[in-house]
Amino acid sequence: MILLCAATGTELDACKRGTPRFAHLLTGVGAVHAARALSERLVAGERPSLVVSSGFAGALRGDLPVGTWVTARTLPAAGTLREAPPPAVPCAMVSSDVLVQGQRLDGDAVDMESVALAAVAHEHGLPFMVLRLVSDTPADPLPRFLGGFTDAMAATSRRGKLGGIARGLRGVLDDPRGVVRVVREGRAWTRDLERGWTTFAPLLSDA
Repeated sequence: MILLCAATGTELDACKRGTPRFAHLLTGVGAVHAARALSERLVAGERPSLVVSSGFAGALRGDLPVGTWVTARTLPAAGTLREAPPPAVPCAMVSSDVLVQGQRLDGDAVDMESVALAAVAHEHGLPFMVLRLVSDTPADPLPRFLGGFTDAMAATSRRGKLGGIARGLRGVLDDPRGVVRVVREGRAWTRDLERGWTTFAPLLSDA
């Protein structure tokens, strides 16, 4: 049984439609929520043969355009790390505590949960894979207001959640075009996530 993990309901629903025979886990956004969710699932549920971190990722180099599928070639804290088959591009993956918007990180692609999920999988002696879809790049970054909402979802305190929401709302007022862009492009990203998993799922099931 393959356990596919995703941070948000939107990401998980798209992955589910492409992987009806997998088990699925909604982890929440950020390292703390992801580690807790996977730990609880592994203690209480059936032991999977593979844990997969999926959803969206940000590219940190210019030759990984939006819509590219990336898989971790290297990942901090990973034990047995498996690469997804082509057309996924093997990358040095890293994770960040916040949504990356212009920061320089030492890696090829970034998300917020994979390192934490890999550490938990390693503790339980399980192989781990990252297979994510690039949604933003250095040349095509996400609107800045998304950082506030992401901080709110990743926060572990009420104060942190409220502060993130407030920053996000202020950003929305300053960037109405960005809101339209996120709605329009977000639909395309979720379609691509579903279609991609429809292709990858049988390849992983046969591995």
